[in-house]
Amino acid sequence: MEDMAPFAESGQIGERLGVFEEARCNQNLYQFVPRMDKGIVNYVLFSPVGQLTFTPDVLIVSATPDQAEIVMRAMTYSTGEMYKSLCTPVMGCAWLLIHTYKTGEVNYIVPALVHGLHGRQLYPSDTLLIGIPYKWIPVILSNLEGMPLHLEGHKSKTAYYAEFEGILGDLSERAKNP
Repeated sequence: MEDMAPFAESGQIGERLGVFEEARCNQNLYQFVPRMDKGIVNYVLFSPVGQLTFTPDVLIVSATPDQAEIVMRAMTYSTGEMYKSLCTPVMGCAWLLIHTYKTGEVNYIVPALVHGLHGRQLYPSDTLLIGIPYKWIPVILSNLEGMPLHLEGHKSKTAYYAEFEGILGDLSERAKNP
């Protein structure tokens, strides 16, 4: 990782962009932004999933909210793991890539909430990006193969209430003393 220019780390850029009221507000967040130590990473390689010839350290999934729900549910389906999202209004890529890699936790961000991703119009406004660390890839892929992808209760509000009421009625019956 290259050193950041002192004027950048001082927060002056964020203030001038209008993302922060004052440079000190922008500078304050740099204590939280994940970073790789200098000399640790020599390159970053991007590849479409279908062309991967290696196991990535972090797999990035670009998804609509409906698609992201399926991927995130695949993480928690067999583990009960919570959904977590950590990000800052600038340097969102650090949270998606570095935080995910260093903590081994799945993380997701909303590009529309990150200044650079939003301003460069890199993604449609309804996109979520999910960072999946290498140790979670087999779990999520296995769960995607074994779990129902499209849930009955997601078809409509009526379907949701009908399914939920049916389950509650069934469980209530089963819970009665004989």
